[in-house]
Amino acid sequence: MKIRLLIADDHSRVRDGLKQVLNFHQNIECVGEASSGEQVLNLVREIDYDLLLLDMNMGGISGVDLIRRVKNIKPALPILVLSMHNISQLAMHAIRAGANGYITKGSEPEIIFAAIQKVVNGREIY
Repeated sequence: MKIRLLIADDHSRVRDGLKQVLNFHQNIECVGEASSGEQVLNLVREIDYDLLLLDMNMGGISGVDLIRRVKNIKPALPILVLSMHNISQLAMHAIRAGANGYITKGSEPEIIFAAIQKVVNGREIY
């Protein structure tokens, strides 16, 4: 069974790059993408995903507030934050808000694949 992802990042090049990398993994399918917090909320309401891969810094609603809102809509939806910031304090804020994991955008594809698998299987990573 494929893991159905929603990718949320305000930069289209980042979303495109992630889709290219993730499409190499046979168990992962990118079935939605959002460029703003408002789009994330709308898509989460409309479609069931196995994981939200979320950038912390997007236009409009972002970060901790967006994580909390997503968890209010779909409490069981795992959220893996993919951030350009490698700051443990940001990771802890994300986890406390309800994220299930936190990794940096500079992570190797194998690390991203492993993080997705772990978070979907109920483990927290940061």
